[in-house]
Amino acid sequence: MVNLIEERAGFELLGRQYPVARHVVIENTSIANVRCAWVIPATAVADEVVMYIHGGGFIYGSVNSHAALVSHIAQAINRKALVIDYPLAPEHPFPAGLNDCVNVIETFCKQHPTITFGIMGDSAGGKLHQQYGKAGVQSECIEFEGEQHVWPFNDIAAAASKKALGLMADFVGAFCS
Repeated sequence: MVNLIEERAGFELLGRQYPVARHVVIENTSIANVRCAWVIPATAVADEVVMYIHGGGFIYGSVNSHAALVSHIAQAINRKALVIDYPLAPEHPFPAGLNDCVNVIETFCKQHPTITFGIMGDSAGGKLHQQYGKAGVQSECIEFEGEQHVWPFNDIAAAASKKALGLMADFVGAFCS
């Protein structure tokens, strides 16, 4: 477990490799008792939101590791983004992370029924996003306007390849240049 703690600390530093986009504010919040962060471009459309589920192989990642990346995405699409800081394995085994994501989205949807939202996730977050669609079938809030999977974590062998890691680095670099 000591190695996992050290590895997580290193992963968190990835979010500091490039700055938050200019004219974007990050505000910490909590929805459904889950830590989240709003990523808000100065001129964001008021009634449209992107729910962002971070990656990290289900054991790494947080608002801190992904805020800069999401700030560039939010600025590019001129929408507010809500980054969900779901609980990580192995301390919180599946489906804990999925359940928290569903609870955040459901709570937000019920509190803001007129806001249009989409869901986006990278790597493990992309997989949780895919699972949300399956879990949400019995929910009252499954009709979202759009979805985007950024390199979803569907094939562990492919995800570990150097080529795949290079492609992800190129994707991140495109938003940060």
